[in-house]
Amino acid sequence: MLAGIDGTGPFWDDAYQLAMQNSFVHKIVQQAQMPNRNYYRGPDLSGTHYAGNLVQPETVVVDILNARRWGDDKIFLTGYSRGGAIAIAAAALLASAGIQVDALFLFDAVDRSWEIGSTAVIPDNVRYAYHAVRMDSTSSRETFDHCGLGMRGPGEFLKREFYTTHGGMGGVPWGERGFTDQVQRAANALKPCAPEISYRLPNGQVTPMPRNGPLALEAQRDRIIGAGYISEGGIDGSTKVTMAEERRGMEEVRSWMWWQLWKHGVIG
Repeated sequence: MLAGIDGTGPFWDDAYQLAMQNSFVHKIVQQAQMPNRNYYRGPDLSGTHYAGNLVQPETVVVDILNARRWGDDKIFLTGYSRGGAIAIAAAALLASAGIQVDALFLFDAVDRSWEIGSTAVIPDNVRYAYHAVRMDSTSSRETFDHCGLGMRGPGEFLKREFYTTHGGMGGVPWGERGFTDQVQRAANALKPCAPEISYRLPNGQVTPMPRNGPLALEAQRDRIIGAGYISEGGIDGSTKVTMAEERRGMEEVRSWMWWQLWKHGVIG
């Protein structure tokens, strides 16, 4: 049995499906070799079940118990961001029932909800746990706390840090969205037939922006993307990660975790 719980995304399910179609958790559930596998969408930005789209750990556990009744005794959990916290909480509920989890695969798990209990430590019924974590030096999602950084009991716990954004950790890179905002702001500053102006990138570098509005935007987009840091907007603001670094780190996360999944026979 495999349960995959994804991270935060849009409120509406169709928009969420589009945004998270290439997420690591989604891909794992798609590629898993076992017949009993469930994918659960993550919460919206509210992060509360009162919005109707935050899966509860109890729901995941009920589905696992149903699979066990049909003879599926191996249990694997994977989760990204808040979905990682839900996966840890589900494992804790299984521990209280005396049920072992064969392996837990986490992508930058964060606990930003008071509703699902403690997720700081992985419970002692988990035999193997693998956690890919973003480096703090990236300045990505600095308002998000890590969880699942330790493990109780005799299980084997392996944590590895990667230099990419929180979005890149889950296979949903933020770079394109962040740079779209930056480039649009630059375009708004340009007027047709205006004289050449300069645009200051997030890393402090100043780059010239030629005149003629939309044409200038198209001409300068690659230069801005290549030189600047990704902005995550809002209170988190600019990271210290370029788009190239985000993509490279994301691929390193995928390679590392897919190796662990292959070792446990989750994927072929």
